[in-house]
Amino acid sequence: MKIDNISYEYDDLIKLNITDTKEIECMTLLNKLDAMTPILTNLFSYDVSTDKIIFNPPSDSYIVEQKVDNTWVQINLEEKFDWLNTEFRVTTTDQAGNISQPLITIINTASGTYKPTDTTSNQMVKGSTGNDYLYGGDGNDTLISNTGSDYLYGGAGNDTLVYGGNSNGYTALLGQAGNDTYIIDKVLLSSLSYVHILDNSTEENTLQLKSVSADEIILKQSNTDIIITFNDSTATIHFGEGQLSAIVFDDGTVWNKAQIEANTIGKLLGNDADDYLQADAEISTIYGLEGNDTIQGGVQNDYLYGGDGNDTLISNTGTDYLYGGAGNDTLIYGGNSNGYTALLGQAGNDTYIVDKALLSSWSYVHILDNSTEENILQLKSVLADEIILKKSNADIIITFNDSTATIHFGEEQLSSIVFDDGTVWNKAQIEANTIGKLLGTDADDYLQADAEMKNNYLLLYLTMEQSGIKLKLKRILLANY
Repeated sequence: MKIDNISYEYDDLIKLNITDTKEIECMTLLNKLDAMTPILTNLFSYDVSTDKIIFNPPSDSYIVEQKVDNTWVQINLEEKFDWLNTEFRVTTTDQAGNISQPLITIINTASGTYKPTDTTSNQMVKGSTGNDYLYGGDGNDTLISNTGSDYLYGGAGNDTLVYGGNSNGYTALLGQAGNDTYIIDKVLLSSLSYVHILDNSTEENTLQLKSVSADEIILKQSNTDIIITFNDSTATIHFGEGQLSAIVFDDGTVWNKAQIEANTIGKLLGNDADDYLQADAEISTIYGLEGNDTIQGGVQNDYLYGGDGNDTLISNTGTDYLYGGAGNDTLIYGGNSNGYTALLGQAGNDTYIVDKALLSSWSYVHILDNSTEENILQLKSVLADEIILKKSNADIIITFNDSTATIHFGEEQLSSIVFDDGTVWNKAQIEANTIGKLLGTDADDYLQADAEMKNNYLLLYLTMEQSGIKLKLKRILLANY
């Protein structure tokens, strides 16, 4: 018998042409020799309920070594064991005799700030009873929070970030690069627990919710966040819209991205037409999308997004944020607010309308826009001689003779202010009527801050010509004498 020809088929089979002693030729297919080196990922996990480390042994033959006095010593490792600060090295050999690269896992407890010195190895780190900052490396790390306000940063790799409980405040879980897993056990949440998941929306990130089923939670939109609340607890879990690809519940139920979206209340989407959209007690985040939309706030703290088109956005009770988007938008302060209201026109020549009669004693209206556009503020129920414009850092503040309410806008972000009687201040007049700022000349000036300049920036413009190049302007802050 002789082998006449050997050829490869489909990358995983060998074809043999064989001729026996009677010159009868036949063909047979054999599996190609496995030359693939085994790849190890993450062999250790954390059991929240027992506070134990779990060793998940590979299916192939393996050896475990522990670093003792800087020497690797082979050991037999139990599948569950208590916390200890050490390093393990695992190597496997498959049935074909291929040996894996050793996988090193560093296990630590940490207090304060922990940053790995060896970023290539897998880290398993648990925080202390204080406020901790735990950083993973480039491997597939496991970070566990503990008592206090902890911040966990996964770094590169497919990391696991675990809420370890015992916290009555804020805990931040930041998976960063890679497909990350978040594990939160409802049993470990206290009444004021606030767990914040922060990750990328382009990755496959999973939240494992322990001790709770799908019908025991409520998902609610709040600005760009989705908040998980519970039927019988005031604890909350926050994550960014689109940042989780799945939520896995204790009974095995899985919500994918579409189901998370479908089960989220508090959000309303317009369409490409000219929509009229109204926030209410249940809906606080509205996206107008395309079209010339009219969007009005409700009784909650609302987030209104106009999108493309020439939109009209109207604030209401609560702390509202209005985003005009692209287009020449109109943003209206609708009153009924005793706090902060943000009006962000964004791209386009925008109009802001604020009626003084609707301002309460603590109203703070903040106009935020670009200085390169033609943006207009229409001030209702007030005349030019009834307001004061004052410089405060990079903002100009409008105050009133008979009210403690304020309107803030960035320097040069308004091309004009239009008053109720038709009076119009252009940019130059806004500048001229602003107190709290003093400009020098090209001469040798002596400038003195006074009661009107207190805690404000004194701008000293030095224009010196040297070889036709004007030097940069300098801003200095004079101390009060």
